[in-house]
Amino acid sequence: MTNRRNKSNKTKAQAKSKPNANTSGNQVTDDELELYRYVLDLATEKYDFENHREQDLVQQSGQMQAAFSFMTAALFMALPIVIDHRGQIPESFFFVVSSIICFFLMVSLVLASIATWRWKKVALGNITAVKQAVLNSKNREYYLKEKNRISAQIDALEKFQVHKEELNNRRAFLIHLSLIFFFFAIGSVVISFTASIIMYML
Repeated sequence: MTNRRNKSNKTKAQAKSKPNANTSGNQVTDDELELYRYVLDLATEKYDFENHREQDLVQQSGQMQAAFSFMTAALFMALPIVIDHRGQIPESFFFVVSSIICFFLMVSLVLASIATWRWKKVALGNITAVKQAVLNSKNREYYLKEKNRISAQIDALEKFQVHKEELNNRRAFLIHLSLIFFFFAIGSVVISFTASIIMYML
């Protein structure tokens, strides 16, 4: 009787130990899936950030164009009045100064306009092609696993985000140059005004 009890106790202990081993194995899988989901969340957040950044850069380019329009209108409204009251200042001086200012403004406008250009982006393929690629007999077993599906999403987001970041960096560089030339135009106005006072009024 004692031997039978010992055997039955060993059998129960083995039966209990097997679920623990399976649970441990499942825990490793769950942890790995959690890592994939975490990377997917970060990739999605980064992609959304680049989308918002693109909108902000395009909006800033539009503001640069508005600033160009305002300054150009102010320049051409003030120029005839200044020429009429130029005193001893020759007209050639205003011609040279206005040409320099307009050049800087035109370059600033062109750069800001290029920054708003909608370049071709990397995008998800045709839905029919995606469906055929995922549901065909060759890849069906691969995509039945959640880890593989998440991995495919991460790869796609990485491709989209990297390309969009390159375009946004290009927009930011063009806007930076546009601002530099816009400040050159403003500086030219200040310098020409100071030079006219020193050369012809003192």
